[in-house]
Amino acid sequence: MAALSMVILPHLGILARYVCGEGYSGTDWGPHAWNAVWAPNGAWHQVDFTFGLHRKTTPNTFTPPDDLHFRELHRWDEVAQSPALFQNVQTLENRLQAKTVLLFANNPFKAEIGGIPMLFDEPVLQNGCVRLLPLLTLLGGGCELLEDTLHIVLGGKTHRIPCGTPISNGFVPINEVLAQSGFCTAEQCGGVVVVKLKP
Repeated sequence: MAALSMVILPHLGILARYVCGEGYSGTDWGPHAWNAVWAPNGAWHQVDFTFGLHRKTTPNTFTPPDDLHFRELHRWDEVAQSPALFQNVQTLENRLQAKTVLLFANNPFKAEIGGIPMLFDEPVLQNGCVRLLPLLTLLGGGCELLEDTLHIVLGGKTHRIPCGTPISNGFVPINEVLAQSGFCTAEQCGGVVVVKLKP
């Protein structure tokens, strides 16, 4: 539902983001995704259309009471997916000329996106694997693991990638996943991994 919303909302003139985290089913927590939308009041608010399918109202963060209830049912990385970051993402997207991501083996905390240097709090490259979520978040997308399939949304398109190799701590094997994903190509040139996003 969150990925489908990323395709539909832009056609309605609504700026949207894909948010990954966990949702509470009423009995336990599990992987979940929802959306952040740019509202007329000039702020980002989160909304969960999936949970809204079987409730009288769609969970959202538009008012303080709604926000409080939303947080009872949702958990996410508030630093990596904060309203301030979403705001910066828009600025970053406007500056991107070529969507090329460079990852550096000698500095796993560093990346260059469209020639713009970025630093991360956690490594994004490790033993031939890349941590996709922070990179996709910066590009306005997101990813989640659905059983043994990696689900990626980026640029209004969705991709489902069968994962033959176990994924741990958010890292996915570059050669086995990225290069076969349909949304990018990936190659290693010395100590630099070059990921090129396809239009």
